[in-house]
Amino acid sequence: MHGLHYRAIDGQGQIHTGYTNTRSISELEQWVRLRGWQLLPASLAQRARNVLGLHPRLPSWTKSNTALFTQNFAQLLDAGVPLIETLQELEKLENRGRIRRAIADITERVDQGCELSEAMAYYPSLFGMDYIASVRAGESSGKLSECLHLQASNLFWQSSLAQRFKTVLAYPAFALVCLIAVFLFVLLYLVPAMLPLLSVGTSQLPVHTVWLLKLSSFVLHFGVTCALVFGSIVIAVLGLSRFSSPIDYRMRLLLLRGAYGQVIASYSLARYARNAGLLYASGVEITEAMRISQNLVANAVLKKQLCDAHQRVLTGYSIGEAMQAQATLPVLFVRMIVAGEKAGVLDVSLRQCADQLQANAQYSLDRLERLIGPVLLCVMGALLLWVVLSVLGPIYDTVASTGSLL
Repeated sequence: MHGLHYRAIDGQGQIHTGYTNTRSISELEQWVRLRGWQLLPASLAQRARNVLGLHPRLPSWTKSNTALFTQNFAQLLDAGVPLIETLQELEKLENRGRIRRAIADITERVDQGCELSEAMAYYPSLFGMDYIASVRAGESSGKLSECLHLQASNLFWQSSLAQRFKTVLAYPAFALVCLIAVFLFVLLYLVPAMLPLLSVGTSQLPVHTVWLLKLSSFVLHFGVTCALVFGSIVIAVLGLSRFSSPIDYRMRLLLLRGAYGQVIASYSLARYARNAGLLYASGVEITEAMRISQNLVANAVLKKQLCDAHQRVLTGYSIGEAMQAQATLPVLFVRMIVAGEKAGVLDVSLRQCADQLQANAQYSLDRLERLIGPVLLCVMGALLLWVVLSVLGPIYDTVASTGSLL
């Protein structure tokens, strides 16, 4: 987000310093004059921050907070409250200072004649491209409250989807951390402590015990080095994938071929289809809806396929033909779009496609969730059984042989 640090003086001689979302000096001067102030030369530190693009922490909120704000916004408009008063009421309902000041700035801009969508565009950390496009379409069509209701339901869906992913991933992550911690405790403390007892016996140690002792010795002496090397490799791969698009593309392509990647792909395309259908139903051109919605897809492979489809549509292809030319997109996704375009109900088809993709992904995710727990328990049980047999078995053999000699 662009902005400028400023220094100004009011009629009483008081100096005001701060940061505003104006994008040029002329706009800043107008903003200062509207307050009855006079602009002063910026300090050296302010000029340095303006040149470097340094600004205060941007206001932000979660999907659920955005959905609640949008729902309240639509309900106040439905009740017949004027737009300026609606924004003022929404400002009073907000408890967080940064967001309250952002809403106050939006209210002031609208009161000065600025369009609501244009005023919201000054806060991209609060309102995304899809949100602003929907508001702009609602303003042009005179159906702002209806567009806000659609956007609120979409945001509530995205919020519940994010919470679902966090819930599903929380247990496997916790169980994996516990598994690694327990096994490291066994290798670094328990096995070395039992080593004197294992060396007492005269009989040859079993193969699985020898493997455990070698693994314990290796982790004890080279564990830190291996961890550093592994971390360096991970950082290098992530760095290369960030600065090299071919490497990132191949990594994303490999991710899509797995079970979890298919779930992510289904959810991403469901979000794309739902958002594109929402924008199209709000009055946004389908090509613009496709362009905005493709930015919501995080996977580079899917995003590239959707970008290619968008470019084909711009060159004269139908949407169905453009989607059929993309090899990575699921068959269900493509067929439903083709059917909706032929029937002339593309917005309905996109919403139904999103529901179907979400249902399929939900089924796969539930199945993965049911499998992850037992698999991790089996792995943990197998590792602990290996440790028990490798450590306690030779000790019992030594005690038994000592007792027979007595």
